[in-house]
Amino acid sequence: MINNIIVTSQSAIVVNLTPGQTYTFLIYTRAADNVTESDPVSLTTCTVPGQAVGVTVNNYQSVNSLVVNWTAPAGIVSNYNVTITGDVNRTLQNNSTQVTFTNLLPGRNYTVTVQTISGSCNSLITTVTEATYPTPPRNISFILIQTNTTTLSWVEPVNMTRVIKSYNIAYYWNASSPITVTSNYQNVTLLSLKSGSNYTITVVTVGARGYLSTPVSGSVFTKS
Repeated sequence: MINNIIVTSQSAIVVNLTPGQTYTFLIYTRAADNVTESDPVSLTTCTVPGQAVGVTVNNYQSVNSLVVNWTAPAGIVSNYNVTITGDVNRTLQNNSTQVTFTNLLPGRNYTVTVQTISGSCNSLITTVTEATYPTPPRNISFILIQTNTTTLSWVEPVNMTRVIKSYNIAYYWNASSPITVTSNYQNVTLLSLKSGSNYTITVVTVGARGYLSTPVSGSVFTKS
């Protein structure tokens, strides 16, 4: 489509263009007789493409992947640059509206940016943050068992060294309601237990954004 605009100044505003489209402008000087014209000067450029719409990042309770979805904007789109930053940094170029980042580390916060590309023009960046789920504790062991107390320990979750985390420890006997305590360490001493009772104890890792790992359980009899 060819459109003509006549102006008397040294600039012109062209409206109703398509986002992300490449346009060529031919500029002529016209003499006072409104007939005679100079040779044209040519300029090719593109309009800024629209931003990705409704960007979401979901972990689906995964410890090592994040799924990014969005809706294509109006106009022309060549592809999208999708970047993840955090303890893992990566950029994927994609022409669909979904990207999955795999091989991430558990229990971490990540920042995801989506930028629309059309030719040599880029949109503004849309930014969303999300976290992966933490991995669970390992190898619960009871290192001290008394009549009214017990001390248990566990091994640090996989791939979560030097990551801010805590642990929720829930315990109960028979049909009693669970009691939950929190520890910032890989051990805890449970107090005020009933003597000669069988306790079920569950430990979960609390990671970024308060996300909880799958539980690890054990049981112990207090001394009579």
